[in-house]
Amino acid sequence: YRETGVEGSVEQDEADMIRFSLRSSSLTVFNAFSPNDDGINDKLRVKTQSLLKFRMAIFNRWGQRMASGDETTLEKEYQDDFTYYVCWDGKVNGVVADDGVYYISIQAIGSDGIEYTERRDVNLFTRSRERTKE
Repeated sequence: YRETGVEGSVEQDEADMIRFSLRSSSLTVFNAFSPNDDGINDKLRVKTQSLLKFRMAIFNRWGQRMASGDETTLEKEYQDDFTYYVCWDGKVNGVVADDGVYYISIQAIGSDGIEYTERRDVNLFTRSRERTKE
């Protein structure tokens, strides 16, 4: 930007232009995963976009904490315009947890000012399921 002789006005060269877009924030919690090392859905991931803060904890049905972390400690994966927080590998002390329902609690803040408070159930499946023909 360059000021012209007229007070308060601004000139701009096209070469000086910066283009950017702001995307609204989003958060998607998937409700099932299967840590059976088949390469498909082996970890519980949360799909996000444009978040400034992210904190989560996972509990079993008795309220015991299975995993927790935030935007500084969790592994992240990037795909297209999304950030996936890897929230849990399904293990407790190195051993795969039992099949069942677990609960995730998430607090997050988007770059657009939206505050997220999510509490959801998550299903963990470790055993392979054979499909039967009808």
